[in-house]
Amino acid sequence: SMPESRALALDRGKANGKGKIFRKVIYGDELFFRTWSPEMAYVLGVLYTDGNVFPGKNNSLGLITTSTSPRISLWQKTPELPLKVLNLMSCNATIFKRARKEYATTTSGETWGFVLNNAPMFDDLLKQGVYPNKSKTLSFPGQIPSQYFWHFIRGCWDGDGSISTPGTSI
Repeated sequence: SMPESRALALDRGKANGKGKIFRKVIYGDELFFRTWSPEMAYVLGVLYTDGNVFPGKNNSLGLITTSTSPRISLWQKTPELPLKVLNLMSCNATIFKRARKEYATTTSGETWGFVLNNAPMFDDLLKQGVYPNKSKTLSFPGQIPSQYFWHFIRGCWDGDGSISTPGTSI
């Protein structure tokens, strides 16, 4: 017999009969990256340096993925920056804790972060220059309005702690 919670999830469309549970998609303002503001520029800087974006299965980038929907994530060694970013985005997503993990040749430390499943935000971040696997392709955005430039730089600094250009670093 099926547990009552599973039957309820199936009845409400939050699960299928194949063992998949559909988590509620939580977003803040999904238009957040469409209008420049000090908050948007700061969060964009954080995501530029330390965030990740993942395309969904039906993506226009030609990337192969198992993810069903586009996602945005940010992971840090402490929960403060992910929480600050969510607050600035007026988003009530959950902050998750990943435990320290031992691998064959290395150890990954404890991290805190969030994952947002949000196609409009993902598309807007692509337009701002944040791409999947950006560590090898990222270039400085040229379209930042001057009044938001330093907010973007502050976000970059909080996200990664450094700024570099070919031949130099700060």
